[in-house]
Order: sequence, then structure tokens, then C-alpha cells
Amino acid sequence: MSETAEAGGAAAVKTLCIDIGGTGIKAIVLDAAGKPLTERARVLTPKPATPRAVFRVIAELARAQGDFDRVSVGFPGVVRRGVTGAAFNLSPRWAGVKVDRELSRLLRKRVRAANDAD
Repeated sequence: MSETAEAGGAAAVKTLCIDIGGTGIKAIVLDAAGKPLTERARVLTPKPATPRAVFRVIAELARAQGDFDRVSVGFPGVVRRGVTGAAFNLSPRWAGVKVDRELSRLLRKRVRAANDAD
């Protein structure tokens, strides 16, 4: 593979990283090597922290971060195959939410969510 092809391939992929927390939701865009491409943004987690309210905040943060190719989400609870379990510091409404699918639809990008400690 030529250097030009590599420059336009995986090395050029930009990932929007979202960290959902009980007190704050953070966002930053990283390159393939993990180098920040934008400034880290933080917004207070809405109260109550229902999926709808948190998704609204994520959409605003994503718009402010600019261009990205995919999304990685850290979630403060169990996530199995893109579906959330209980999140004790958020809302009970998170149980059973297909977070990968919902955020993919909202952001029009591929999304992978995992427990924030993973």
C-alpha cells in the first residue's frame, strides 16, 4: 500500500469520543493514534438523566466538535452488544436501551458503546 493510500485510510479516521457520567458528559475528537483533534467539551448531565435528555446533550456536543467518522461511547453501567443495562447514577429508563442503534440514528455515524471502565 502506498503512503498516500495510508494517509487516506485508517490513519485519517476521526473518532468522536463521548463519556457519559453521572455529573458530566464529555466529548472530544481523536485521530487514529489517540491524539486530540479538538478541545475537550463538558456539559453537566441533565437531571433527570433519561436517555432522551442525554441523547439531546450528546447531539449538541457532537455538532460543536465538528467533523468525525465514528463514535465511541463510555457508559456508566452494563453494556452488552450495544444495549444498556442499569445505570444507577443516571435514570432507570436506561435499562434495555439500544444505545448503539439510537445514537447511530441520531448522529448518522457508526457507534460503539461500552462500559466506561472497559
